Amino acid sequence: MSPADPHPDPPFQETQPMSIDFAEILHDLELKRAAALAPAQRPEVDVGPAVAGLDAATLDLAVVDEDGA
Repeated sequence: MSPADPHPDPPFQETQPMSIDFAEILHDLELKRAAALAPAQRPEVDVGPAVAGLDAATLDLAVVDEDGA
């Protein structure tokens, strides 16, 4: 880095191939779309299957409000 250049040198000079996981990006976008919906339009969560098989004695859960706020 020179005094005239406020940006440090990159950690490597050679070009590294970049891998983009489009499935993960699409999943993230779908979650963001669902979260942006009005509460009445949001999909319902079936809690039973979500916690099935978990030991209830060791779960640290708390319901804050109907919409999680």
